[in-house]
Amino acid sequence: MIFIKFVYFDYGGSHSSVLAANIHTNNLSKTKPFKEELINLPLFDKTDASDEGEMKYIGLDENQHEVYLIGTKNGNFTNAINNITSLLGLTNEYVFIGTMPYVNLILRIGGFISRGLSMPFIGRPLVLAGVLAAYPALVTLVERVKLENIGG
Repeated sequence: MIFIKFVYFDYGGSHSSVLAANIHTNNLSKTKPFKEELINLPLFDKTDASDEGEMKYIGLDENQHEVYLIGTKNGNFTNAINNITSLLGLTNEYVFIGTMPYVNLILRIGGFISRGLSMPFIGRPLVLAGVLAAYPALVTLVERVKLENIGG
């Protein structure tokens, strides 16, 4: 059996990718979490520019596949990394999943204020509102990723 490494990515690696990776590893349930659960996630709304491009290990899923996240600051990350993994013959070992399409305007503004301007006391309430609105779509994304790559 090939053990796939799932890598969720977004702009900063602080919000949507953190949620998706933690949903994937069952650290978060498929129902909307409490705000306290989100705030207590190890990387939620806590990364900064020095974390850019660094893969962060989140855990194992129910099939013992490793799950990571990464902040990319680059919307073209998917094509680049898929070309690199193909050249290296790792296409079947890594799955890269972008979560930026699930980031709504409230989350973008809150993330910019919280992480970009280093003012989480202002941005975090917006971030929480944004991620709670996006949560059902992120659950659907993770379910689709699992179904397409490991059959459920």
